[in-house]
Amino acid sequence: EMADSGYTIVAPQMSPIHFQFFKTAFATGGHDVMVLDQCSDEVVKEGLTSVHNDACYPSILVVGQLIHAVRSGRVNPDKCALAITQTGGGCRATNYVAFIRKALRDAGLAHIPVLALSAQGIETNSGFKIKAGLLKRIAFGLLYGDILERVLYRVRPYEVTK
Repeated sequence: EMADSGYTIVAPQMSPIHFQFFKTAFATGGHDVMVLDQCSDEVVKEGLTSVHNDACYPSILVVGQLIHAVRSGRVNPDKCALAITQTGGGCRATNYVAFIRKALRDAGLAHIPVLALSAQGIETNSGFKIKAGLLKRIAFGLLYGDILERVLYRVRPYEVTK
């Protein structure tokens, strides 16, 4: 299993409020998770190099973040896995996994596993299984994130900035 082998699971930042809870949920299960939080010009360039320009901008950023993290040395390419959710819907978000795998192949990093996380079980991920306890903690993270977002968006219009 990846947790026992010292792997770092690298995930793009998709929701700062929620992902802080998800990171903790995975850590409690013994997984080392790095949530990427920056979208610099280098990340955008990496994404544009790796993904066809017909793809949506978020996919360019996500792929750029992941590939840049590996190429820049932030993670060990021999001890990391890249994680992304997979919707199974009609949007190109379903293609993120293919975009990431192609970018890894093009960069000479095809040995890095891509964890496609989906409720539908579109793909299996050898060495990584979501157990009941982890799923419960992720669900609580989703709930807490939703509650905090609702509070934030309810009070934000009344903030006074000086």
